[in-house]
Amino acid sequence: MSFQSPILDKIQNYCLTMKPITVMHDFFIDRIIRLSSTDSLIDLLKEKSDTGGGSIRNINTIDVKGGNAVNVAYCLAKLGAKVNLFTITNNIGSSILKSTFHQYRKTVNLFLKNGQHGCTTSLEFYNKKNNVSDHSFVNVMFSDIGDIANFGPELLKSKKDLTTIQNSSCIMIVNWASNLKGTELVTEIFQKSNHIFHYLDPADIETRKDEFLQLLNNIYKRIDVLSLNENEFNSIMSILNKNLILQSRYTDDDIKNSLSVLSKHIKIKIDLHTRIGSAWSNGITVEFVSSINDDRKIQTTTGAGDCWDAANVLGYLAGLGNYERLFFANLCASLYIHDEFLEPPSINSIQEFIKHNNTKNLFKNF
Repeated sequence: MSFQSPILDKIQNYCLTMKPITVMHDFFIDRIIRLSSTDSLIDLLKEKSDTGGGSIRNINTIDVKGGNAVNVAYCLAKLGAKVNLFTITNNIGSSILKSTFHQYRKTVNLFLKNGQHGCTTSLEFYNKKNNVSDHSFVNVMFSDIGDIANFGPELLKSKKDLTTIQNSSCIMIVNWASNLKGTELVTEIFQKSNHIFHYLDPADIETRKDEFLQLLNNIYKRIDVLSLNENEFNSIMSILNKNLILQSRYTDDDIKNSLSVLSKHIKIKIDLHTRIGSAWSNGITVEFVSSINDDRKIQTTTGAGDCWDAANVLGYLAGLGNYERLFFANLCASLYIHDEFLEPPSINSIQEFIKHNNTKNLFKNF
C-alpha cells in the first residue's frame, strides 16, 4: 500500500496549481570549513604563524552554492514549487546558478542582474562537550557581500520584471541585513504588490537593528509574515525589552511569552525558529512546535533556516494550520541538516522518512 499524507497532498496540490513564488535577492558562493572546536582553530593558527606561516592541510572543506535567496529558491524547487529567483551575479556565478537549477528549468525562472555576487566562508565547529541531540554545531561566517549590498528597487524596473513580480503568489525578501538598499527594496516592492502574500526574513540584523525596527514600524501593514531566528529575535528585543531576551537555557514557555509580546508590539505575525523548536504568534495567540528528534549525525547547520523558510511559506500558501505548518517546516529543516549530501528534502524523501520512521505517532496528522 502506498503512503498517503493529506498534509503533503495539500503541498503538492498547491505547487501544481498556483502561481510562482518570487524570491529575492542574494547569491553567495559558500565555502564551509569544518573544525572540531574554536580552540583547535586558534591552536592551528598560532602554531602555523609561529613557524612563519604556510598551509594547514587536511581540513574538511566543501564549496556550495549559497545565499539566503538562492537557498530558499532551491529548497522550494526541491519541494515542487514554481519559483522566480531575482539575484545579482557575474558570468561565473551565472553558470553556477544555471547548472544548479537546470533540472528545475521548467519550474524555476532566473532573473540575473549583472554584478558581483557574494562570497562566504563558513566555519562550523562541533562542541565535543555536548552530543548531537544537543544541537552542538555552531557556525560563524565571514562574508564579502559584493554588489548584493546595493540591490535596490531600481534594478527591477523592466516590464518583464514588474510583470513577473505582479503575477506571483508570494514575494519573499530575504537577507535584508546585507543590503544597504534593503529598506528601499522592501518598502517599494511590498507597497506595489498589495494583493500578494509578503514574507520577510531579514537575516542577522544586529548592526542595523534600529533601522530594521523603524522599517517594521513604517510598513507593518504590508508584511504578512516576519520570519526570525533566535539571534534576530534577541536583536529586536534588546531594543524593546531586554527582560524578554531568550537566554541560553530558554524553554518553550519563554519563547511563547516573549514572541507574543513582540508580535503584539510591532503588529505583525511572526514565525520564530530556534534550536528547540519553532513558534508563531499574532500577538493574541501563540503556537509552539518542538524540533524533530533525530539521532543521526548532523552534517551541517549552514542553510537550515533557509530550508525552514521554504517549507514554512509553502505551508502558508497551501493553507496548513499553524501547528501543521510549523511541524512541516521543522521536519524539512531536520531532514536537511542530517542529509549526508547537504540536500534539502523533496516530497518523496519526506514521505519515505515518515513511512519508515520508528515514531510514526509523531506524524499522525500527515
